[in-house]
Amino acid sequence: MALFARLKVDPDLTRLIGRSAVLAVGATAAGQVVATTDSLWFASDAGWQRQPWHLITHGGWDGAGHRLHWRDRDQASVSLELTETGRLPDVFNERVTDSIVVQRVVDLATSGSVVITARRDLGKADADLDWRVEPAPGTSSAAVDADPIVASELARLRAEYDVR
Repeated sequence: MALFARLKVDPDLTRLIGRSAVLAVGATAAGQVVATTDSLWFASDAGWQRQPWHLITHGGWDGAGHRLHWRDRDQASVSLELTETGRLPDVFNERVTDSIVVQRVVDLATSGSVVITARRDLGKADADLDWRVEPAPGTSSAAVDADPIVASELARLRAEYDVR
């Protein structure tokens, strides 16, 4: 029975999570880290924080350092050193990947490339896709903004994937 006792989610967090299913539970020195169907919840000095899966732009698991890390849509970086991992590393990867509807690398007319991505909110089946255009490494934002291929490819992808 001790195995199941570790999976009990903090009652305050349970109220915040609501009806979302809990997929994995781990811990940091600050408290629990809980993966639900639509978000990652974690304890911080400011209280419980919620990170929706579809708003994570990059991230992963550093097994050597026991760190779950990511960058959100606003480019804020978060790194959690896990004292108890559970299935969090696997679930983190699965949920972020599941939120990606389409991802295309587009070569610019001059030089460089851009990544166009559409993500879906895993907690709201009827939500609009969240479209992003990010310069690939070594490509400036100015080059992306000035390139007409980007706008036409984004419009083409939206016409193909925004089918509601």
